[in-house]
Amino acid sequence: ISIVFLYSCDKDYNSIGKDLMGDNHFDLLQYTSSVVAFNQQTGSVQSDNLPIINALGIYNNPAFGKTTANYVTQVNLAALAPTIGANASVDSVYISIPYFSTVTSTSTDGVNLYRLDSIHGATQSKMKLSIYESGYFIRGLDPSTGFKEVQPFYSNQNTLFDNAQIGSRLNNATNSSQNNEFFFDSKRILLSTIGTDGKKTTVASRPAMRLKLDNTFFQNKILNAPSKLVSEDVFKNYFRGLYFKVESVSGNDGSMAKMNFAEGKITISYTEDLNTNGVITRVPKTMEINLSSNGVSLLEQTDTNTAYANAVSNPNTTVGDASLYVKGGEGSMAVIS
Repeated sequence: ISIVFLYSCDKDYNSIGKDLMGDNHFDLLQYTSSVVAFNQQTGSVQSDNLPIINALGIYNNPAFGKTTANYVTQVNLAALAPTIGANASVDSVYISIPYFSTVTSTSTDGVNLYRLDSIHGATQSKMKLSIYESGYFIRGLDPSTGFKEVQPFYSNQNTLFDNAQIGSRLNNATNSSQNNEFFFDSKRILLSTIGTDGKKTTVASRPAMRLKLDNTFFQNKILNAPSKLVSEDVFKNYFRGLYFKVESVSGNDGSMAKMNFAEGKITISYTEDLNTNGVITRVPKTMEINLSSNGVSLLEQTDTNTAYANAVSNPNTTVGDASLYVKGGEGSMAVIS
């Protein structure tokens, strides 16, 4: 009873936590400064073996100018040392590189309609497209580092590869949409095959750049040269790659697509002799060549907008530029100080 009495007389209360927290520690500090923003050119950029996205085509942007995007790639056999029978003769050669596309609708019978993705510029605007054999060997390793590091290639090296093209263009079909009036087409690709029973089967695939290539070239380059198909090193030095070149067509601005060349392939359809107990018959065969090797995206800037050219070549780093230009690839960036 005495303890309870004495405790009830203690009127000195303690404020819990009063010594843990000071005054005004939750006020925000403010800093005020002037800002200077100006343009800076990026110059050429390393553009070999870009992940998925490689540009092809022509893009006219009034704020910047005209960008032409070409592409060069190595090729490799899907299967090394193929067995090629007697009297092998090429029937057709097609290159196919799928576009990035989205299914917009599907009909009741299962037919898909597509819209192309990653296309810049006017829809179905025409360009001249040429595919050449490339005579430039794209090294995997850099000799200046003792072959210890990857060999870099840059976006401004188009002249190097353009000068190394060999012979006539390979996409020489009479259909002008395959070369002189090429455009990125969103139509599905219909592929037909005839089975051993003689029945025809047609399969629809997603939109792709599908071009007919020169039969004679692949007859001589591939079927008539089995000794060059025995190993990857021998083949890559023998057939050094393909160079995709685009040029303007009068009255057309052109358009540019982002493409996944690594999914591209060349399909050679041919026939050869089959000897069965002295009876010779012709049998159909196919051979595939992939584009999933070293590649370089090549960019050229022309017809440059005067205001853009002045802004990136003479930036005002003291008081800043009135307009900021941000352009990917071989372009420019905005620096904020």
